[in-house]
Amino acid sequence: MTKREKRLERIRQNPSGWTIDELEQIMLDYDIKYLRSKGSHRRYFYVLGGRKKQITVPVDKPIKPIYVKLVREVIEEIISSE
Repeated sequence: MTKREKRLERIRQNPSGWTIDELEQIMLDYDIKYLRSKGSHRRYFYVLGGRKKQITVPVDKPIKPIYVKLVREVIEEIISSE
């Protein structure tokens, strides 16, 4: 099992205790790229179905599970479109 697969399995099983660095790494695995930072939030973009989309994640420590779940849903959407 690769590191990418391990991170995917971890985000599927447990949305708690993620840091922004860990979350960014899994987002990079699925081509979700950093766009900009404003205050305590970071914006990321990805292309799905030919359209550019964005997600915003507050940089709390640790990241709240609701935002980890949002990233997981985006990743699942990307995987299903491949």
